[in-house]
Amino acid sequence: MSGFSSDALNKLCGEIVARELKTVADYKNGKEKAIKALVGAVMRETKGRANAIEAEEVLKRLILK
Repeated sequence: MSGFSSDALNKLCGEIVARELKTVADYKNGKEKAIKALVGAVMRETKGRANAIEAEEVLKRLILK
């Protein structure tokens, strides 16, 4: 269990996707490692409290919708 609620994680991931446009574009263009940079941003913002696997799933869902 992460120390971060799903709602808070969704909101934060949405903010990061909106802010990190180049990294999001890199991921959409096939650079798989770009998602790790976005997860890293989530982990920095949450001071490691977010679940990295859950964050990656949320980020992918937001980017690919």
